[in-house]
Amino acid sequence: MSQSAAAILRLLSGRIESVVAEISDEDFEKRPGANLNPPVWLLGHLAVSIDAVSKFAGAPYHLSDEWHSSFNAHSTPFENETPYPSKAEILAAYKEVVDRSINLMDNMTADQLAAAHGLEGLANTPVKSTEDMVTLLLTGHIGWHLGHLEWAARLLNGVPAAA
Repeated sequence: MSQSAAAILRLLSGRIESVVAEISDEDFEKRPGANLNPPVWLLGHLAVSIDAVSKFAGAPYHLSDEWHSSFNAHSTPFENETPYPSKAEILAAYKEVVDRSINLMDNMTADQLAAAHGLEGLANTPVKSTEDMVTLLLTGHIGWHLGHLEWAARLLNGVPAAA
């Protein structure tokens, strides 16, 4: 993994930890507004998205199949009957997959990184290689959902949008 992508991931992850700390345990599973995802789902989604690096590296997932089905991009918050893990559990899992993904990327071969990622939804985009896809997952995707998480924290903490 490039040193700059790893640095960006660590920077974004530090901000995620700060934002999560601003949300009470009681509010962590609450939807901050109509049709907005709750922080529990956002952080779980980020964890399974980062865990997807495992697939590209040829390694097994770190998180369980249950986590992947509960938090994948096609899941809907609260659609299954299984309770979500606690805020502390999700944050710990998030930190674990961040560290693991950096290690996996550091150990991927040049051929693995150069290989086509094989995701149809991104076929007609500039994101062509596995390295492109993993960099997008670990930087752009994280940053996008960090914005959602920050918005959720503001709403849940009663901070007006214009403040």
